[in-house]
Amino acid sequence: MHISVIVPALARDAHLLHRTLCALRDVGRDVEIRVATPHHEAPAFARLRDHHGAVRWTDTSLGRAAQMEAAAAGAVGRWLLFLHVDSVLPEGWDREILDHADAHGATWGCFRLALDSADWRARAIEAGVRLRVAACALPYGDQGIFVRRDVFRRVGGFAPLPLMEDVDLVRRLRRVGSPWRSRSPMVTSARRWTRDGWVARSCRNLSLLARYSAGADPARLSAEYDRPATMAVLVPAPSARAVRGAEPHPSEGLVPDVAAAGTVRSLRDVETAVALAPRAMTPEVLADLPPEVDVLPLDVWAEAADLGAAAAAADRRRVAGLVFAPTTCIPSARLLRRAARLISGADRHAVVAIGPAGDCRLIGLPSADGRLLRGLTWHTRGLDGEIVRRADRMGLEVVRLMATD
Repeated sequence: MHISVIVPALARDAHLLHRTLCALRDVGRDVEIRVATPHHEAPAFARLRDHHGAVRWTDTSLGRAAQMEAAAAGAVGRWLLFLHVDSVLPEGWDREILDHADAHGATWGCFRLALDSADWRARAIEAGVRLRVAACALPYGDQGIFVRRDVFRRVGGFAPLPLMEDVDLVRRLRRVGSPWRSRSPMVTSARRWTRDGWVARSCRNLSLLARYSAGADPARLSAEYDRPATMAVLVPAPSARAVRGAEPHPSEGLVPDVAAAGTVRSLRDVETAVALAPRAMTPEVLADLPPEVDVLPLDVWAEAADLGAAAAAADRRRVAGLVFAPTTCIPSARLLRRAARLISGADRHAVVAIGPAGDCRLIGLPSADGRLLRGLTWHTRGLDGEIVRRADRMGLEVVRLMATD
């Protein structure tokens, strides 16, 4: 076996993993694909495991370093290629490793970063990354680091770090030799830059690297890197048939309407989480999801969604504020901004924002712990009134937003 491709994945990125595995479907017999997923998220990948039968799956503890290390332990390829789930390898990537890097005696290397955005700031970031790699021999994991398996073992593999595991590995690899810098572009999602802001995200990345280099605790840096969003927008499963376990048709999916509306994607610091029952996470449904959304696997999320359980699950993902919106009518960007300002600007336990009644209503919570909505569904009779009564008992202020806000 010549190359082992190792992909760490979380349930929230199941749709990205499906895209990545489809792109790797036609690799030759000299390439093995290994995917590492956390033990507790195994149900979310059940349908993908059936669909991608040639892939070798590894259940591991949570953490990208731990996941990649566990998958690498069973890899048999002479080369190991570590691939992020939101990156797509360039055409002819295997020949680049075997016919160029290997033929020139390289022991490790990376591809050239390319972001999937037409924004001029994406080109500026790409140029900066090329300069960093050329001057400092410091590629990041989103460039597809590949290394000979014996060299990977010689330098000790991945350290159990919650962040900067790629930087730590590269520093040890530099003692072995210089990296092979491929000119082939590996396309990586620009979703984090578009959500957080091009300048803000780049400055935060540079700050994290500088502080790590100065000896800062990676655990503390990881908490900042994965800081909670100001607000997450949850929409229900894309089809009723999907949550009942039937095979959905892509035309039934309502999720693409979220992207088409343009409301969520235009808001910074707002994440969109699409709640899906694990049995509904079929390749057909996942293929419909745009890369800007996250997947939130919830057994309880069905036609009559348990809003409280969804909120509790979002709280475990460290969401600062939460908005529920039925996909039949996504609230306007103006209304979502208003809800976000209310939620993020107030005491987290002081305000509940309820949008206009009818199909376009939304529920905004400053805290996503789920107690206020426990046992409620979109189909609960008098939903708004019940929320107001519960909020009053809990001492929470209620603000009712109008479509003109």
